Amino acid sequence: ICNVYKIQKKDSDEFFAAKFLQFDLKDMTEPQKMNLIREIDIIKGKHPSIIEFSGFGIIDYEEEKRSVIMTKYMSNCSLIDVIESMHHHRWMIHK
Repeated sequence: ICNVYKIQKKDSDEFFAAKFLQFDLKDMTEPQKMNLIREIDIIKGKHPSIIEFSGFGIIDYEEEKRSVIMTKYMSNCSLIDVIESMHHHRWMIHK
């Protein structure tokens, strides 16, 4: 379970997406830890179809012990928008 927020770097106009997990790493089950590691490994890979990884931390902006995954912020659409657009264009009928 997580929340994702748009955040701005203090000393620039650069924006990021920050995914905050709702619990401390020490409270995670082994399967949850493995899923987190897999997610980080996937987004750390350089691929044009995967959003750019910016960082990972275990303490959030309020000094609470929560995992935070940061990625480049992509404006103007969500993943579901992209998927629906691809699906729509793939099956469009032209007369």
